[in-house]
Amino acid sequence: MNHHFQFYIDVVGACNLRCPSCPVGNMTDVKNPKGLMSPETLECILQKATRECQVTDIGLFNWAEPLLHPRLPEMIRVVNKFGLNCHISTNLNKASGLEEIMLEKPFSIRISLSGFSQETYGITHKRGDIELVKRNMRLLADINMKTKVVNNISVAFHRYLSNLGDELSMKRYVEHLGFEFYPMWAVWLPLEKVLAKVGEEGYGTINDSDQLVIDNLALPLESALKAAKKNKNLHCKLQEDVITLDVLGRVQLCCGVYNSNRFTISSYMEKSIDEIQALRFAHPVCDVCRKYGVHDYYIYNIPNIDLLARREH
Repeated sequence: MNHHFQFYIDVVGACNLRCPSCPVGNMTDVKNPKGLMSPETLECILQKATRECQVTDIGLFNWAEPLLHPRLPEMIRVVNKFGLNCHISTNLNKASGLEEIMLEKPFSIRISLSGFSQETYGITHKRGDIELVKRNMRLLADINMKTKVVNNISVAFHRYLSNLGDELSMKRYVEHLGFEFYPMWAVWLPLEKVLAKVGEEGYGTINDSDQLVIDNLALPLESALKAAKKNKNLHCKLQEDVITLDVLGRVQLCCGVYNSNRFTISSYMEKSIDEIQALRFAHPVCDVCRKYGVHDYYIYNIPNIDLLARREH
């Protein structure tokens, strides 16, 4: 039980948006499992996890939108029962049950967005409504002011060329609400799409819509991968320190891959953590990923990253 792991668990198999830099929006031909994970299944997973390893944090998300789960408060309660830090990441286009969620005291809530005006936000958060998000953010702030139960509420502002002019307005709005503001360079997801872009066979193709998104990245994909590759880093934190489960409780190769038909390692409940890690470390795709530095690109382990980013808007 010496090794420490973070777990990312999709408790629901759906998202309400179709963001073009996310596989839910750019790999619509892939049919991953739908449905809901039950609190009972989550409890079984965490019972096994806490027996086998040191669990540091539980994120109830990966590719899906956790607020779509009608029993999310119960899911948070299960995590808290084990004394683990429970993290929620949401696009906040839905806010029903928000007070019940807050009262279960998740360790952190992160809101991911990419603009202040609908004209800007709608490009990179397709199907989303930024005015609704802003109203829901204010509701969240009001609930937290009343309940004082969640200390760590933050907004992750994903930087694209098209939205850099909106950043200051959103920063002011976020800080007025009392939340933390974290700008971050948008990256291109998932691994399959990055490998297709660099010319690896067997990972599909890049279409015109994909290229428009790549061209809109403020952190240029080609330059970022070139810089990450220079690290010559053979260690991958996503492989060594993170376990990702889909809504069926199946282990995925990592949090950066999307096609569960291709990258499911095993049922989490049917193999030990040592067996799971042995299968993950032996997977041939990891060597391909490391060859291009994608593993470092996804954790922003890129020398002089801010100097690589383009600033025009």
